[in-house]
Amino acid sequence: SRNMVKTRLLFLLMFAGAVQAEPVEDPSQQARPDWPLVILQLRQQLDQWPGRVATRKQLAVAYNNYAVSLAQTGHLAEAREQLDQAIRIDPTNAEFRKNLALIYLQEAQLAYQARRTTDAKTALELALEINPDEATAYALLGEIEYNSQQLKQAKAAWEKAIAINPKNSWAHNAIAI
Repeated sequence: SRNMVKTRLLFLLMFAGAVQAEPVEDPSQQARPDWPLVILQLRQQLDQWPGRVATRKQLAVAYNNYAVSLAQTGHLAEAREQLDQAIRIDPTNAEFRKNLALIYLQEAQLAYQARRTTDAKTALELALEINPDEATAYALLGEIEYNSQQLKQAKAAWEKAIAINPKNSWAHNAIAI
């Protein structure tokens, strides 16, 4: 289901360190930053003081956080745009790249669920280009290949998933078939 995919992405984002999980009694009461406003304010600060490295880094983090927020609500194209902005500002930040790979992974999962395997494979290729250590992407690629009767490619993808993450039960279960 779509909610399961969103929950999985949120878990992956939390695991990657992009989102901090905090216990909240009532999620509707949690104050959420207005990321577009934060981004606007940081941009204005940079217009006044263009050489401020700390402000540039804060702006990149704000774009990243806005992307995570958008991804949580299923706005994947907008999330990608925000991460692209973050990466333009700070191209060496590995967290931003991992988050972008996770967005592509979520897009691949949605495309696969909608039986758009070509789109799913394209999104997986982009995810793996950015983060070749994403075991879940290889596990999904294995499933796509298996369902396309590409058994050798499926097995290779699942083996890669297991090599990256030996605890990947999805790949272990699939390869046992």
